[in-house]
Amino acid sequence: MAADSLSRLRAENEELRLRLEEAEQALEAIRTGQVDSLVVDGPGGLRIYSLDSAIHSYRVLVEAMSGGAATLSDRGAIVYCNGRLASLLGAPLERVMGTALREWFPERFRPRVDSMLRHAAEADVRQELVLGGRGEEIPVYVSMTAIHHEGERAYCVVLTDLREQKRNEEIVAAERLARSVLDQSAEAIVVCDLEGRVTRASRAADTLCGRSPLFVPFAEAFPLAVAASDGAARSGDVAQAALGGEVLRAASGTLQRPDGVRLDLLVSAAAARGAGGEV
Repeated sequence: MAADSLSRLRAENEELRLRLEEAEQALEAIRTGQVDSLVVDGPGGLRIYSLDSAIHSYRVLVEAMSGGAATLSDRGAIVYCNGRLASLLGAPLERVMGTALREWFPERFRPRVDSMLRHAAEADVRQELVLGGRGEEIPVYVSMTAIHHEGERAYCVVLTDLREQKRNEEIVAAERLARSVLDQSAEAIVVCDLEGRVTRASRAADTLCGRSPLFVPFAEAFPLAVAASDGAARSGDVAQAALGGEVLRAASGTLQRPDGVRLDLLVSAAAARGAGGEV
């Protein structure tokens, strides 16, 4: 009797070992994308969801999205995500699958992710958060919607990268600041492009010119005669001289306006250079 019991236990143990090995291989294949299934960590433990071929076209659509998309379990674990989300998180797809979405946000934002999960069960929620992937913080707009799959609640999440939008907002803010500085300046300030055309001008420059000088060649808008270093007066295009490397600092000059008015001026000019030294 003892021998029979021992043999039966050994057989059951071997069967369990094989089943565990097969399960581990299946889970690894799913996580690495070798099969079209999902692993969901629910109240009853891990559960495998096979993806029906009928939704293949929808998966193709999700993969083509510019935003990061994911399906979450009821507990907030990522059971499916597209390549764009993995890219945003700065991790391989197999590393992302099965992790909790909240883990990819800095600690200070995780309570807000938890709150979104709670409230999404009742209504769609949207919020601007910050991801902590790639060792940098990435501003994202998060949209979360509750769905039901095989009688269990899950969540659809879309994350939109806001970095470009934030850069554009910064550019607009910088432009407004520059415009404010120009408009409030008592001096006539003029900025030209590489061809010497006026691209920015303060209000004082408009008054000095007698009209808007925008998009007009500088020499045409401001026909100046400026004293050279030897004291002799010279006529020429101050903008082109500055682009050529000359620097004027409070040089004496005169401007003959179209209405016949002659103005005595102090003229400063130099090439403006970017962070890389470009003019």
